[in-house]
Parts: sequence; structure tokens; C-alpha cells
Amino acid sequence: MFVILEGDCLVKFDEECYYCNPGCFCYINPGVFHSVTLINKKNLLRSYGYL
Repeated sequence: MFVILEGDCLVKFDEECYYCNPGCFCYINPGVFHSVTLINKKNLLRSYGYL
């Protein structure tokens, strides 16, 4: 998986979820599917399909 951070972003990854800190824009690229999802402090990307 690839995580591209903009600004002073910090992303925590565990088995199921990505979390984006307040004020950050985090781009998640789940390798095989080559898809990029933009999330923010109020959104949570469930990555079951990407594991």
C-alpha cells in the first residue's frame, strides 16, 4: 500500500482502517486496485477490500 501525505499529515494504519489527522488531506492508494481515495478528519476509509 502507498500513503502520500500532504502538509503535516500523520496517518495511522491498522488492519482495518486509515485515520487522517485534523487539517490533513491523505491520499490512500491500495496498490493492486490503483485507486486513490481522499479522506479528511471526519472520514474513515474502511480498507477491507484492499487488504
